[in-house]
Amino acid sequence: AQAFGSLVGERTTILSMQNGIDNPEKLGRLWGERRTLAGVVYIGAQIESPGVIAYSNGGKIVFGPLDGDPNEATEAVERVLSAAGIPCELSRNIRKVQWAKLLWNASFCAISCLARANVNQIVESEGLTQLALDCMSEVRAAASTRGIELRHSLFDETIAFSRGLGDFKPSMLQDLEARKPLEYEAFNGIVIKLLTQTGQSAPINQSFYALLQHLDKKLCEEAQR
Repeated sequence: AQAFGSLVGERTTILSMQNGIDNPEKLGRLWGERRTLAGVVYIGAQIESPGVIAYSNGGKIVFGPLDGDPNEATEAVERVLSAAGIPCELSRNIRKVQWAKLLWNASFCAISCLARANVNQIVESEGLTQLALDCMSEVRAAASTRGIELRHSLFDETIAFSRGLGDFKPSMLQDLEARKPLEYEAFNGIVIKLLTQTGQSAPINQSFYALLQHLDKKLCEEAQR
C-alpha cells in the first residue's frame, strides 16, 4: 500500500476490494478513513490459462465508507462504476456485508481445498455441509466481537446460494491447483484471532488453519525445488 504513495493526492479515494475483513482498516490507518472505502466483489470466474478468464456467474461490487456515512467521494465512485457498466451498490453497512461474505469464504474455501471438492460436491454432501455450517457459527461469533450481528438465517441463505453455483471452484481451491499461496490467514486466521482475544474457542477454524498452513508450506517447499 505504501508503494503507491506518490499516486495518492488530497482528493484521492481508495476502494479496497481485497479479500479480508481488516484490509480496508489497514489502508484507512495509512491514508485516512474518510478517503478509504471497503468493497466486496461477487463474481464467479476462473483463470483457465494466462490471460484467459472464464466467467461463470455474478458480477457485482458492493461498497461503502467504513463509518457508514456516504459522502461526495462515495457517490462519485458509484457514478464512475455505473458509467462503466459495472453493477454496483452503495452500502451504509459495508462491515456487515464483509462479514456476510466471510461466512462463505471461511467455510467453502477451506473445505474445497481440504476435500478437493467444488461447491456442488460440498452442498451435496451432508457431512461437508454441516462442517460449513459449524464454521459459519464461529464466523458469526467472531463478527459479534466487532459489534456485527449476523442473523442465523444467513446460514441457510448461504447454503441455498451455493446450490446455484454448480461446479464452481472457490478461489482458494483454484490457488491450490495453481500452486499459489493460500488465503487462510484472511479467511480463517481472523476468526481465530478475534475469538481467542475474547476467551472463546474456534475449533473448526483452528483445524482448517492448521491443515491449510501445512498445505501452504508444502507448496512453498515444492516451488523451491
